This record gives sequence, C-alpha cells and structure tokens, in this order.
Amino acid sequence: MAEEKNGDSNVDKGNANASRPSLQEEKIILLVDHSPVTRKQVKDLLKDADFEVIDACDARECLKKLAVQPAIDLGLIDIEMPNINGIQLLKMIHRQPVYTDLPAIMISSSPEKNVILQALKAGARDCLVKPIDQKTLLLKICKLLNMELKELPES
Repeated sequence: MAEEKNGDSNVDKGNANASRPSLQEEKIILLVDHSPVTRKQVKDLLKDADFEVIDACDARECLKKLAVQPAIDLGLIDIEMPNINGIQLLKMIHRQPVYTDLPAIMISSSPEKNVILQALKAGARDCLVKPIDQKTLLLKICKLLNMELKELPES
C-alpha cells in the first residue's frame, strides 16, 4: 500500500459531522493501521462519534493491547500491513476464546475481489476500500454494533 504523501488523505471526509451514533454505552473500537495519517484521521472521526478507540500501528502492538484490554466491541483492521497482514491478524484474534466472535471491518487499498474474499473467509463481517468514506464507515460500524445514527449526513 502506498503511504500518504504531502498530507493526502485515505479518508474521504464528505459531510460526516452530522452523523452521531445513538449510544447506550460507549463502544470500544480497535483500530489497526500502519499508516499514521490514516490512523489519526479514522481515530478522530470515531472519537467525534463518541466511540472509544484503541489504536495500534501493527499486529504485534495490537496483540499486546488486546492482552490488557479485553473489552473490545469491534475491530477495524487494515489488510495491507508489514510483517503480519490484517487477514493473518484477524485469524490470530479470532483464535483467542474471548475474541472468537469479534466483529471486524477490514480496510484495503486494493479493490481486488480476491483480497475482499480472503478477508471475508478469515471472519471479517465487512470490508471497505480506501479512500474511506466517513459516512459509509460510520453506517457499517453502527450496523454491526446494532446501533442507530441520530441523523444521516447529507449526501
């Protein structure tokens, strides 16, 4: 995956500011992406939507954080990462009894059908292709967490 250069974004900002999940309790999202720019943009979006975010730059850091923070509601995992890719990481997470049913959305810079199918076979519940549309991301997260948006953003 190509890194962002000169502040280019892998998150399509659209008008997601109007989207706010209706939360009964704060949900915790695990965000794993090797790109610091993407990680910050997605983390900021999720925090603005009242999610708690635990982020990691790679699989090793992710597994360390999961060892001390078992209460994760959803994983948002980049597929294209160095050393251990997101698909391998998801399989490792799902092998742990506490995370067997953890819903995950995989993020890919590749729209290739084969990559998406591999992610779904590994246990992902959904996939997104970069650049990430904020409205779509929030809708997918809310759907997987059985939450409703207070209002939909304008198109």
